[in-house]
Amino acid sequence: MISFFRKIRQKLLSENRVTRYLIYAIGEIALVMIGILLALGVNNWNQDRISRAREEIILQGLYQEFEAAKVELQADLTARERYLSVSSALQHNHLTGEPLNLPTDSIKPFILGLISTRFYSTGHPILDDLSSSGGLELIQSDSVKLLLGEYIEEKNRYNAVEEREAKFTYEQLYPFLSNSINLTYVYNDMMMPDELDNSLASMQSNNQYGSLIYFRMQRVSTARAYGIRVEEAIGRVLSQIESELDGKL
Repeated sequence: MISFFRKIRQKLLSENRVTRYLIYAIGEIALVMIGILLALGVNNWNQDRISRAREEIILQGLYQEFEAAKVELQADLTARERYLSVSSALQHNHLTGEPLNLPTDSIKPFILGLISTRFYSTGHPILDDLSSSGGLELIQSDSVKLLLGEYIEEKNRYNAVEEREAKFTYEQLYPFLSNSINLTYVYNDMMMPDELDNSLASMQSNNQYGSLIYFRMQRVSTARAYGIRVEEAIGRVLSQIESELDGKL
């Protein structure tokens, strides 16, 4: 092909047809430019196709991560509902003096519901990697990126509230209860219902006991409220990612 064009140029020059030669040369340059532009267009199209394929894989991975996070968070919220139920029952017992009359096999889970804590520690390897490497730019949807940012903020707030809840439980509530309730008996299912009622009755006159139960309810209730906000953030992320994936099918 190059040889063919060279022969044409030589012929035009030998015939002293300068004007035609110039027109031909310009046309040849234009063809070369068009070829380059086409090659660049094909390359850009191919790169875009690869990027979109990577984006779809990332979105699918994020969707699975957030589905797993949703399951863990639901377990957290369920546990905190149990913690609130226990605290409410103890507050009622404290205010009325009515015995709990718990069955022996219910004492251990009841006490554990009072002194246990939860930590939302679901793993986000894909999200963490994207955040640290700048890979979030591979996601075209601004809505997805915005919702991921909102989720991270809500998760950080929730973790901070959980830390405060755990600190209160381990540093104030746990030591106080261990002075009146034999936790070894509790953990080994050796505590009898009347022993628990007697232990609670002995704490009734202590103002600190009532305050600790109240603050336990407040801490758990606050943590649960922040957990619900994280749950809502997860729902928005999942909904938007699902919408983006449906649009790519």
